[in-house]
Amino acid sequence: MKFQKMFLTRTVCSVAAAASLGGVALSLSPSASAATPQEHLGGAPWSQTYDYTGGVQWTTVPSDTDQLSMHAIGGDGGTFGVWPGTEFEGSGAVVDGSIAVTPGQRIAISVGGMGESGGTTSSDPHGGWGGLGLDGGSGNGASDHLRTSAGGGGATVIQIENADGSDLRTIVIAAGGGGDGGASGDICEIGNGGDGGAGWNGQNGQSATDGGVIGGGAAGGKSATQASGSGARGLGGSGFGGNGGGGGGGFAGGGAGSGAVGFNAGGGGASGSSAVEGVMNATISPRYSYDTQQTAANGQVVLTWMYV
Repeated sequence: MKFQKMFLTRTVCSVAAAASLGGVALSLSPSASAATPQEHLGGAPWSQTYDYTGGVQWTTVPSDTDQLSMHAIGGDGGTFGVWPGTEFEGSGAVVDGSIAVTPGQRIAISVGGMGESGGTTSSDPHGGWGGLGLDGGSGNGASDHLRTSAGGGGATVIQIENADGSDLRTIVIAAGGGGDGGASGDICEIGNGGDGGAGWNGQNGQSATDGGVIGGGAAGGKSATQASGSGARGLGGSGFGGNGGGGGGGFAGGGAGSGAVGFNAGGGGASGSSAVEGVMNATISPRYSYDTQQTAANGQVVLTWMYV
């Protein structure tokens, strides 16, 4: 089964038993965070909200239901967590659309996690967990904590079985945002991570708006460049230069932000790409407007059931 050509054409394998995406073995068992089938609540549409758990959550299409509306948000990239006013991480993608469903079909929901913040540790900040192994790339740690970059966000994934319980197929991937780059030893600004919601192919990471005393900050990562769905680990800087942010997870993972030299700030990680298959009226948008100051957040999924 291929994703719609206008978005992406690479095949995503069925995971009815165990499959692989980007070389990672996958097994989605009903025992993983299995949810109790929902009861019919009457003729009016009603919604279920799924928050981040770090695992697969399951639900079952209720009786008398013929359509499902989906609102899926990927995990945000991590921010540079030191100074107020630097919360400009790459936002997760927001994918909306609907599909026809049959009562009794089971749906697997994997909500992507946000990347860990940079600037506070010498170890690599973790990228956010993503469904199907589409994790955010880690940030890059430095002994000078200010140079440590943030991790990328994990992708949110929705899958659905056939009515007979066979062929668990992927229908939505909402990409994770890129992580912020690290600052430099002269406390210049950081490089912003790319937004997962800037288009189906994501957004490149941003260089720092103030590169310090020597010049512009290091370049941001390139969106959707990874052969696997995981984001790349941020690249290291040299001297007092900040490290690059981790890429976001997605159908194709986001590239790493570049490490800086001299007294420059590191580049932000890029977002991953998003994709749909068999989804009607699919749209994508950023979770936040670019350069909007926000605290990083995990992804989320809202399912709205429509009754016959």
